Amino acid sequence: MNQPTLFQPHPRTSLRPHLIAVLGLLVLAIIYFSPVLSGKTLSMHDVQEASASAREIREIAQQTGQKPLWTDAVFSGMPGYMIDFNYPYILVYKAVMGIVNILPNTASIIFMVMLSMYILLVVLGCNAWLSALGAAAYAFGTFSIVSLEAGHVSKLFALAYGAGMLAGVILALRGGIGLGLR
Repeated sequence: MNQPTLFQPHPRTSLRPHLIAVLGLLVLAIIYFSPVLSGKTLSMHDVQEASASAREIREIAQQTGQKPLWTDAVFSGMPGYMIDFNYPYILVYKAVMGIVNILPNTASIIFMVMLSMYILLVVLGCNAWLSALGAAAYAFGTFSIVSLEAGHVSKLFALAYGAGMLAGVILALRGGIGLGLR
């Protein structure tokens, strides 16, 4: 009987190593961003700017009951849905926000990046421990940390969504169309 290699998991792999690895990634994010647990925050300049840009949209929504789809507050005009809009029927958004709201903002964003890369690496055939190491390296790279400090949260979500979408495409192409669409 052939032993599984680093990139070929054993066919009867249990969920236990994956649960331990994901819990480890969660603990890593909490430990790294532990100052936020005592009330400290990153300034995240772009998040502050986005909140200020959305002020006009929120004021009009309070007056009329509807959010405008255009604002003059950014550049020489911009679609309002790019700044402040509610997407009630997008299930992926709701799932991500459910996870993001569990932890303080900075830790939850990095955890989402790690989780998505972990899933991609598992789909590619890496074992749980190598996947966890690769996910941590991906999330704690200089680009991610600098983007987080600057408040480029959308970039970080793009990193997370990109890895997750690639995992879904790979699963779909392997014949697991149902699993790939989730």
